[in-house]
Amino acid sequence: LTCEFGKNDVFNIGTEEVNTPLTACEVIWDYMGWRPQEIKFIPEMTGPLNRIADASKAKRLLGWEPSISFSNGVKKTVDWYVNSHNINSVNKELKERMFSR
Repeated sequence: LTCEFGKNDVFNIGTEEVNTPLTACEVIWDYMGWRPQEIKFIPEMTGPLNRIADASKAKRLLGWEPSISFSNGVKKTVDWYVNSHNINSVNKELKERMFSR
């Protein structure tokens, strides 16, 4: 889009929805029909606790608006991942990554 409109600039692209890492996990868990038995939060965790992309510049200069919600985007990503990977490997890797700390 930036090439089409001759805009050589940086643009944030997102749904403009406030999301936390836990929100993303819950979308995935609900979609996959799986929940961890316990969730442990790491007290010394650093970094932002939520994210929101301000896409107003892209709207104003490019006429761009999000066409898919955060939740649906995560579900599409999960579908791609599951369809392009062996499900047994996915399950094993998920458990290892969730509990290896």
